[in-house]
Amino acid sequence: MMRLLRWSAALAALMILSGCGDRKPAPDGATAGSDGPGVVDGAFFPHEGDASSTAVSASAVASESDSADPGDPAVLNDRRGAEAPVLSAQSDVAKREGDVLTIRIDNNPAARFTDQRNLYCEGNDTCSVWTYAGTVTLGDGHGRKLPYPLLSQYNGEATSAVVVDRNGRIIWLDEKPVVSPSGQYLAAADAEGYSDGTLRIRDWFSPGHGAIVSFAGESCTPLKWTAATTLAAECGRNEGKALHRMPATVTMDHGHWRLVEVVAPAAPRKGRTKAKAQQTKVIDGKADAPPSQQQRADNDAYDRNSGYLRLATPDGP
Repeated sequence: MMRLLRWSAALAALMILSGCGDRKPAPDGATAGSDGPGVVDGAFFPHEGDASSTAVSASAVASESDSADPGDPAVLNDRRGAEAPVLSAQSDVAKREGDVLTIRIDNNPAARFTDQRNLYCEGNDTCSVWTYAGTVTLGDGHGRKLPYPLLSQYNGEATSAVVVDRNGRIIWLDEKPVVSPSGQYLAAADAEGYSDGTLRIRDWFSPGHGAIVSFAGESCTPLKWTAATTLAAECGRNEGKALHRMPATVTMDHGHWRLVEVVAPAAPRKGRTKAKAQQTKVIDGKADAPPSQQQRADNDAYDRNSGYLRLATPDGP
């Protein structure tokens, strides 16, 4: 989803290890590109994102769930084993020393991630386990595409994706994002169902990568960009006791994002030559409000208590 705009109270942010919090960091935008070794599909994220991502050879690791707790030594060892070839292939970007993962950008230290683990790691915000998943390719707003480090973070209940930008800052996402061809737009949604399943599109070229448009309440999943500003998706609809996945398309129309969802497919009608017309539902995206000063402070506190430390200090937006 979006950066889960971790806008809970400061106290909840500081209680990440107590298990008292009930907040998963709100993912900001990230990407799934295709240059370089790329992302390890399926190894660190429960659901695959952009099919164009290039995978590094690594054994698949069970997705985080009650039966696959990364706090369990055996499960953690499996994740570390899957992570090892990625670290080897991208040793100039990421290095692990025990529970500490250090990320470098342009050969300079950019960020450090230290696992925060208790005797158990089950329940929202009872731990913070970081895994390096490769790089994603995003645009820089000046016609270039650059690789950005991508991590997964497990908090005791769900997995988020985290992108490290060129200045060592982190952008939270609900899932591994689906990136537009230009590397400007990132689409992601909470595929694990721990929140509202809202589909969000982030403009990576916006100041601080912070401009987000949301389609609340539709439980849609991004699939693939079919054009510069056209995204194929599918949305879940409850029909009695059954959940049906219906196709949807998200497009930019005169500067505004719009989702068109099929709510009833075309179908023949008994005794008639003319089929029943397809029915659609149109939803206009809404721009997320920027975080307040207090919310930014809460987000920073959550990041620190999750084991994140920014090392880079270059100028940048």
